[in-house]
Amino acid sequence: MSIKEIAESTERLIKVVGAGRTGKTEALVARCVQLLGQGVDPASVLVVTSTADGAAAFSERVVAACTGASGTDAATVAAGDALANAARALRVRSAQDVCVSILASERAQAATGRTPRELTAFERNFFLEDLKTLGTPTRRLRGMIRHFEQRMCDCVAADEVCDPGEEQTVYEHAQKLLGFMGAVLPEEVPFLCAHYLMSEAGAQDAQAYEYVLVDDYQNLSRAQQQCMCLLAKQQLVVAGNAAQTVACATTFPNPAGFADFDTLRHGVCVFELTCAYGDADVTAFADAVIAHDPSGAPVATTRAAACAAGATDAAAPTGADAIPTPTTAATPGVTCIKWNTPQEEFNGLTKYLRLTMDAHPGLREQDIFVIAPNKQWARALETMLVKRGFDVTKAGFNTLTGDPRTLQKAQALMAYTLLNLAAQPDDGAAWRAWCGYGNYLTNSDAWDSLLTFANERNLDLVGALAEVSSLHAASADEPFLRAYVLAERFDEGQRLIADAEKRKGHALLRAVGADDQAAFAQLAASLDGDEDAATVYALMRQAQLDPQFANAAHAIRLGSYAELVGCSAKVVIAAGCVDGFMPNRNAFEIVSTDEERAEILNSQRELFVQGIEKATDALALSTFSTAPLELAEGTKMQVVRVRSVNDDRVAIVRPTCYIAEAGAQAPSTTGGQALLAELEQA
Repeated sequence: MSIKEIAESTERLIKVVGAGRTGKTEALVARCVQLLGQGVDPASVLVVTSTADGAAAFSERVVAACTGASGTDAATVAAGDALANAARALRVRSAQDVCVSILASERAQAATGRTPRELTAFERNFFLEDLKTLGTPTRRLRGMIRHFEQRMCDCVAADEVCDPGEEQTVYEHAQKLLGFMGAVLPEEVPFLCAHYLMSEAGAQDAQAYEYVLVDDYQNLSRAQQQCMCLLAKQQLVVAGNAAQTVACATTFPNPAGFADFDTLRHGVCVFELTCAYGDADVTAFADAVIAHDPSGAPVATTRAAACAAGATDAAAPTGADAIPTPTTAATPGVTCIKWNTPQEEFNGLTKYLRLTMDAHPGLREQDIFVIAPNKQWARALETMLVKRGFDVTKAGFNTLTGDPRTLQKAQALMAYTLLNLAAQPDDGAAWRAWCGYGNYLTNSDAWDSLLTFANERNLDLVGALAEVSSLHAASADEPFLRAYVLAERFDEGQRLIADAEKRKGHALLRAVGADDQAAFAQLAASLDGDEDAATVYALMRQAQLDPQFANAAHAIRLGSYAELVGCSAKVVIAAGCVDGFMPNRNAFEIVSTDEERAEILNSQRELFVQGIEKATDALALSTFSTAPLELAEGTKMQVVRVRSVNDDRVAIVRPTCYIAEAGAQAPSTTGGQALLAELEQA
């Protein structure tokens, strides 16, 4: 099957399947160009991706394709510009964003009785703390919440989310708390959206688009998949690969929804792509690794056979455009670099990048993607890249962290909450967080009483806090125990909000206490200085819920494996390729069952492969052999053994097992220092 056939197909239901780098996304791009070229209204086309970065990358590709679609002569340039403008108007959004936008309408909120204000990771902790007032043990409570979330992602009936008894009590109280705050859990959004679209009240929002095209369909939850299907009126095109499933669009992706898409529906036209884009050696290495996954073996074998037969649609760059890799590598497109210690890796990798950039002026920083295995590695790599003179844009590691029970450890969280309140003074979830800072139990007992107080007086959350504040000012008796603790926090927040509302840009960040917080550094660097609170908060909130790289041509992209979903890069450098990081240590825990370890090993394999195969020109896998024992244990490396070096305990670690799995397709290992010496002499 060819991409051209897919682009021109008018079948109502289309499934595009293929291994990574076979052109699935390109087929969707071609279909968009075809539709726009036929004069289809861009507003009637919806393209759905897993992430915000995937959406941005897709938009850029459609605009680029439309710009060159009409030729280069003077007579057709105007037509090409018009087509490109239409492409810019195309609606390309992440699946979660689509669901939130549907639920944001007054009609949907009236039907569901909920506001699609998602809780961030740290706000969720306040919600869980409040649930503990029921007396349910913490471990059991967390298990119940995860159970509820999984059922919602599976799009069960509304009365099947919880079981009768204790679960029902917890679920009903959770709904009361969320309703009081005017918030939802992220997993609730597609669940509410799907049931709304299937209801009589949501009938006018269903089939809102003539054409719906979904990339990486396997990454979506069943509820998200259901929503996308309900939105299509004339044509639905889904593209994906069950063996590339990554939990980036949801905690509970549904690869079976893609695998069974054509068996559960009548009249589905299936296109299987077997082309190989990008560097052939990167592709061969990725195929050799994913072949060990039962769900990935068939597509990997198909693509490998196609590659052997020369069935490629795009060859790797050659000549001046090619990115060099060490001559000692087993394959020209893939190399494995070994360092002695993590610190040597941080220093050596960044020096390697500097030497590569200096030798190839045509290579932009934006063409380089550095994969970090965790937040600590990302922070260290960012520090060293900046020291080397690089600009860095980071995504996937911007989640705010801290301990709300201690003011000294909650400064970044408090700054975010104040920024939130300055932008949206009536945000109940933000007020819940603000009133909980600095207390060992985050004032959960008082908050539970406030809920009862508000219900008795038919008040909303902010109204209840204002009422308690008025009683406190009048020196009246406390309406409930510790009510005036909340009143004092509310009054303090009101004063700080009034001051912050007068500020803009960097002055606003100073007013909320964010100017010296590392978590706000990338945001601060992106500001012009005249942005109001709503604008600044929207940027920071996106970094928490749907992170996205800055669109900067001269900044290296630094992110997690998941951040490469829907994107690509000429050069991909995967740092920290050791067992425990990739795959994570749970894949080796002896307390687990064989089935559990195998499941983790395969899910991590899929994450690893979908990241490395996005390298179009060159892939470098970076590993190290030793690490300080405290660092190794703290970051959960898989320690092979421990030895003493100069009275220090050193952990011996090994390269990720996925490299060995590749067998003959695995690259040979190059010493880091030898590689740097070779590049310096070149």
